[in-house]
Amino acid sequence: MRKVGKILGRSFLVLVLFTSLAFAPKEPVDRGITFDPAHLGDDLDAYLAPHEAKFSDIIPTTQKEIVWAGDKGAKAPSFTIPIHGFSATKFEIRPVPDRVAAVLGANLFYTRLAARGGGFAPMAEPTAGDILSPDQTTPTANGILARVKHL
Repeated sequence: MRKVGKILGRSFLVLVLFTSLAFAPKEPVDRGITFDPAHLGDDLDAYLAPHEAKFSDIIPTTQKEIVWAGDKGAKAPSFTIPIHGFSATKFEIRPVPDRVAAVLGANLFYTRLAARGGGFAPMAEPTAGDILSPDQTTPTANGILARVKHL
């Protein structure tokens, strides 16, 4: 009897999982977004400042930033990019990334996910496509990763 209960329970779980995946809303996402790292220029801080200034609703100090291991813009042997959770900011885990970067002698890029850093209300606004948008995290991080050899 117990074996039958396990089989029925697992079958029910599989049915619920399949049904939820089959009937879940699906949002179209443009996966063909491209980003040219040449748009970053030589001064990455100068690139980030006006980009982040476009967002008037973010809490001060939660903007994207680069913590340089040495002089501003100086090359480092590695580059770290911590990506926080959906309801968090860089301060949820700080100073751990700073310490890791210091031990590695690495430059550190704090990024910010779409609609993050502005409190709870804006977090309901972004779509899956917004997270991949050129005005958001992924292309900027990808562009900076593409430039790691130059940092």
